[in-house]
Amino acid sequence: GFDYFNQIRSEHVFQSLTESNKPGTAHREGIYLTPVQKKGDDLYFRLLRCSTNLKGPTDNFRSTDRHIVAAMNQEANCLFENHAPLNHVLAQIYWNSPASEGQKQTKAKIKAHSDKTKDMPVGGIMAFCTFYDEIEKKLNRMAEDKFDFGFKTINGKVKTSGLTTLYFRLKPCVQEKYEKGKCPYAEQFSVL
Repeated sequence: GFDYFNQIRSEHVFQSLTESNKPGTAHREGIYLTPVQKKGDDLYFRLLRCSTNLKGPTDNFRSTDRHIVAAMNQEANCLFENHAPLNHVLAQIYWNSPASEGQKQTKAKIKAHSDKTKDMPVGGIMAFCTFYDEIEKKLNRMAEDKFDFGFKTINGKVKTSGLTTLYFRLKPCVQEKYEKGKCPYAEQFSVL
């Protein structure tokens, strides 16, 4: 398949970042991407407000970004009615470190958090899209699910998913409504 991970990395310079008001940098890199349009002497772009503080400027979409966002919008059209189009990206790279002499393996993690959605319009949607570095060389396709890749083989069968699973749960302020039967959303769910 197409190597989106390295193609995106070749088109952008990823930046170190900090989280909210925490000291030090995070164990990942990121970049904020949006279409940037020049009209006369002015530049127009979409502003992202979130708890991630990037060490550099917003960057313009490149051809790979436009291709991915167009494909995501095409999928969104099949799932949602009257939604606002996806139009900007917070791209991040999480690095895993293999075990070495005197050092345990470390895996990138995202702790439970609440994405800031106060700027979203009615009908706004968020999409999560994950690409892996040379996934075909490191993981094997799982027999039970053609869309899943795994890394632990038992008796010739791949048993453990190596892909990112996203877990969603209601915020405490919404949980109270859920318990009273006044919330139409699922209490929690996960997506692979």
